[in-house]
Amino acid sequence: MTFLHLLTAMMFYLISCCFLQTPFRGVTGLVSFDENGFRKDFRLNVLELNLNKPVRKVSCCTLLTTATILADAAVTPPSPK
Repeated sequence: MTFLHLLTAMMFYLISCCFLQTPFRGVTGLVSFDENGFRKDFRLNVLELNLNKPVRKVSCCTLLTTATILADAAVTPPSPK
């Protein structure tokens, strides 16, 4: 391994350690990572898109829960072509 490769590896290691330990405020809220580099404490919103209706939220889930569709959501399978 050359000196440049070693220096680059050390730089990425230091950046990743600092990045993983420092939660920051993103566009959608707080962004934080666990000790393995995976996102933690986040929520995903499921949106319904329709040509003639406004976009609306139909569900949400976290890493530990599964998505549950809200009662009034129009969930229909796609028609075969």
